[in-house]
Amino acid sequence: MQVLNGGLGADLKKRELAPGKKTKMKITVEGSHLKDLKSVPRILLITNDPENPKVMIKVNTTLTK
Repeated sequence: MQVLNGGLGADLKKRELAPGKKTKMKITVEGSHLKDLKSVPRILLITNDPENPKVMIKVNTTLTK
């Protein structure tokens, strides 16, 4: 797992999964670091799935005052 923006944090409950199993991912957003972004914040997952070796998760954010 690779977090591609400084204002994001991510944590997986399990790092290794058996085929067909699921886990939860917790994504933390620090709004003060995201206000000057020029692109959508993303998290990259590199897997051993031959059909999806790389999974890009885009994190949609809305900053409010």
